[in-house]
Amino acid sequence: MNINKGILELFRLSTEDIKNCKKIKTPTNLKLYLKNEKDETKKKAAIANFLLLAFTDSIENSVFQIIAEVLKLDVSEVKNFGINANLNDDLGADSLDIVEIQQRIEEHHDIDIDDNDVEKILTVNDYIQYIKKETKNDE
Repeated sequence: MNINKGILELFRLSTEDIKNCKKIKTPTNLKLYLKNEKDETKKKAAIANFLLLAFTDSIENSVFQIIAEVLKLDVSEVKNFGINANLNDDLGADSLDIVEIQQRIEEHHDIDIDDNDVEKILTVNDYIQYIKKETKNDE
């Protein structure tokens, strides 16, 4: 089961509930919203959306962190290049670095990157999108 479907089932919500809910990004704002909102479905949708946003942020942060560790750079350096940074051209990764990045990402996110897809992953964002796609697949 994918994370999105799991959260929807946990809170007994529809995708429409999530699409129409208030988008809250900080715990403090969520707490205030929950205190003032009377509609239980809206409350559950706001919590579910908050969790989904946190999950997405954690994917991005983990990819930046792994790339930085492998390339022996500070995470802020990698982030300064941006999400569309090319691993070879912008960040200076060689083929061994790419293999290590792939292995760490696979291990960290409990996914397998298909050999045919490895050649297509050229940027930080390519990894992020691949992980998102793989974690949305149903078992």
